[in-house]
Amino acid sequence: MRSNSLRGQSGQIGLKHLLGFGLIAVLVYAGLEIIPKVVAVYDFEDEVQTQALLAGGQFSSEQEIQEAIQRAARENELEIDLETVAIAQRGFERVITLDYTVPFELFGKTLHWRRQVQKGQFAP
Repeated sequence: MRSNSLRGQSGQIGLKHLLGFGLIAVLVYAGLEIIPKVVAVYDFEDEVQTQALLAGGQFSSEQEIQEAIQRAARENELEIDLETVAIAQRGFERVITLDYTVPFELFGKTLHWRRQVQKGQFAP
């Protein structure tokens, strides 16, 4: 005797299930492409903040600060044009301003995330 709970089930996957699995696959793919770059961006910006705080109390030259920023960008696999790095002195505080773009490759298209960052002791 067969159970009543199996009635109406043919073992086939419906269109809704296929679309659901497809959507999950797209979200996982996008997450695997985007999340590592976002983490790298915030790690890089933390290093820039650290450089701004350390440089304010020390007598670091602008070239040393730019080299530290470039090294941090390389470590995080980001492309930073040093011409967009501005370093300003406000009393004992140094403020570092950056303007850069992070490219994302998704489904054969390149998307650009533009970042305008200002870091220092009292900078946001």
